[in-house]
Order: sequence, then structure tokens, then C-alpha cells
Amino acid sequence: MSISDIELDSLSDKDDLSGDLSEVFSSPYHCAHAVNLGNSYVLNVDANCDNSRYLASFSNKQVKIFSPSLDVVAAVSPHESRITQCSFSKTDPQLFFTSSEDCTIKLWDLRSPDKSVSEFRDTSDPAKHQGPPSRPDKPITCFDTSADCRVVAGGTEQVGPDSFILFWDVRGVSLMGGYWESHDDDITCIRFHPTNNDSLSSGSTDGLVNVFDLKETKEDEALVSCHNTEDSVSNLHWFSKKESDRYLAISTHTEGLQLWDTDHYQPYQTFTRSDIAHGIRRKAPEHVYIVGAQEQADQGFLLMAGSRYAADPCLRLATMKNKKLKPVADLRSKISGGIVRSTAQLKQYSGFITGSEGGVVSVWRPGTEPQTHADSNLKMKNKTSKRDKPY
Repeated sequence: MSISDIELDSLSDKDDLSGDLSEVFSSPYHCAHAVNLGNSYVLNVDANCDNSRYLASFSNKQVKIFSPSLDVVAAVSPHESRITQCSFSKTDPQLFFTSSEDCTIKLWDLRSPDKSVSEFRDTSDPAKHQGPPSRPDKPITCFDTSADCRVVAGGTEQVGPDSFILFWDVRGVSLMGGYWESHDDDITCIRFHPTNNDSLSSGSTDGLVNVFDLKETKEDEALVSCHNTEDSVSNLHWFSKKESDRYLAISTHTEGLQLWDTDHYQPYQTFTRSDIAHGIRRKAPEHVYIVGAQEQADQGFLLMAGSRYAADPCLRLATMKNKKLKPVADLRSKISGGIVRSTAQLKQYSGFITGSEGGVVSVWRPGTEPQTHADSNLKMKNKTSKRDKPY
């Protein structure tokens, strides 16, 4: 444990509000199901396109598939190296993708999970590269698929002086091409536009967020806009505002949030870590962290954030209103699984799934908890942990 960790642990955090908690966080949610999968960190979670299956990837290199009540229905070990992401197909509820530091993205079918359906890797000839790097190994850090799930794009670690965005035809499994001049550090997030199959955003630890038009064949022509966050980019989320869907919510590794109109070159709204803390009504920003942003039924987005203060942790939802973050919901559970690392939205705005560093996967549903509800899965050992990398 470092000196900074000791100092942080000695800094207390508590609610910063006047009045009843349920009145401030007036949109009730309850933990419908939760399951503890042991000592492995949950790296990321997702739900398929008809809400019939959920998945979670773990630091022990496993991916588990769940029923809506979080019964484990399948488990695969898709890669020998660390898993970097897993996500369901956006069009077929039986298919899901995984990526890894082993330089591959794999496609799986729940009906025959013993072997991957397809494997996507860089098959280009290093000798034909017109510029650096010539090294063939490109560990995949993140990926996304287009809305119609015909193209998969993968971001890589920095290899030589550059980082790559590689594109594959999902049906043909062939490498379609790549970009390597727009980022010069690890790519941390790739997001296709939710409705435009030819629009792609990418974020990196170099602080840049780029938006590409994939109809253009050359990278310099495809680059529509470049946005400098002057920070290290953690995650991206497309959202709508004023009937337009060209907006990006950008979260950073310093636990800040920036809102950008992709037609402009400055953020129109920024939220510091202190602003996030105030939005979820906590006193100590040093303990506050961002989990992710999700779509809401009307325009805008919901921000999930929490406090890692071990004596009184929390997980909450906030939304932007009148240029400020306003509290929405307090997500309370009978068990503690440590810091929540990942969240995914269930379809039809029917709730969320979360995964924590303590190995706990939870399903959250809107509304108060049914009085007759009694889930034995909730009787689990409490665990807390620091927000450190699980490797």
C-alpha cells in the first residue's frame, strides 16, 4: 500500500445533502438479483439485444453467460492472454465477441460455446506497410461493432510510435484496413454511432477523441474532427440533445466528464471530479469515481458514479439539467462487492447490470423492491477493494 493510499483511506466521505435521501434521489431502483463469482475482478458486463442473456468477463480469463436471474448458463475461456473486452452482438442475441491482448477478437455462439465461430486478427503483410511500425503484434485493447453488426473495429496498444484502429468484415472475417496516424498512445475506447454505421469515435490516453467517416477510404479524409480533452480518455458515450445525436460524453482517467458537440472544437460543458461528487451528493471528491454513461428514455444520458470510501460506499445515478449534474437514483444493495468497474444498460430502459472488483454481478431494476422478494443470491460475503488494475 502506498502513502497516497494510506492518506486516502484516512480521508472520510459521507453524504452531502439536507433532507431525506429518498427525496433527493427520487427515482427508486432496487437490486433485483446479485451473484458473487469469487475472488476474480469483473472487467466488463453486457446484455444481449433481447435481454435474455447477460455476460461478464473476469480477471481469471473467463467469460460467464447468465440468465436474467443471474444463473450461470455457460462459461468459456476464450483467450490465453488477458481479456480486454466482451460484448454481445447488437443484432443477434446468440452471438458475442471477445478481445484480448493476444491480438485477436473472437466471435462466439451461445448454442455451441466450446469453439469460437470466427477469429479476427491482423493479417496484413508487415513488409508492405508504407510507414512504421512494421511489428506485426498489435494487442487489442477495445472494440465495437457497427449498429448493423457487419463491421468490427478494434483499437490497439501503442506499437512503435503509433496505435491502430483495425477493421474487419464480420461475415467474411477479412481485414478491411486500418488507421494508424490519428493516435500516438494506447486506444482506450471505440464507439460506433448508435444509428450511423459509417460514423466511429475513438479515444486514447493521448487525450484525443477522433470522429471518422468510414465512407472515406483514406485516413486523413475519413477524419471528420479531432477533439483534444487535455486529459487521458477513459470512455465515450454518444447521446442526443435538441433532437440531434452528434454529441459525445467523454469520461477521463482523472474522473472528469466532458460534453462535446462533435461539430465544434471545444467542450460546451465540463465536470471536474468535485462536480461529479456534488452531483451524487458526496463530500470527498478524492473517493468518487465514474462507472459509465447510459442512454435515458428522453434526450441526454444517465451518469453512474460512486464513492469507494470503504466505511460508507455508494453507487448512484445522476443526469444533467440546467448545466448541472442532478441526483437521480441511489443504488443500494444488501451486499458490497467493492468498486463497480463496469455497467451496461438493459434494453427498453428496463434497468442496468453492473460488475465489481469484488466479483459481484448485479441486476438493477427501476422501482421499489417487491415486498415478497427474497433472493438467496443476495446473502453473500461483503468485500471491498481499491480501484487498481487486477493484473
